Amino acid sequence: NVVEVPNMVGQTILAAKASLESIGLKVIVNTDQLTTKWGIVKVKRQSAAAGTQLRVGDSITISTK
Repeated sequence: NVVEVPNMVGQTILAAKASLESIGLKVIVNTDQLTTKWGIVKVKRQSAAAGTQLRVGDSITISTK
């Protein structure tokens, strides 16, 4: 099964993580922020560009750095 990666740059960590997990991806969060701030802090980079095809179960890294 293949999914298309949405653009998560500018979303909060929590929103991005939830969206990516809902389409079946494993999410790795690369941040120095406390988890309590994940609803505020925005994603700056993602390891797979928007529009990239990944398999369900693949990992994607979202970064706030």
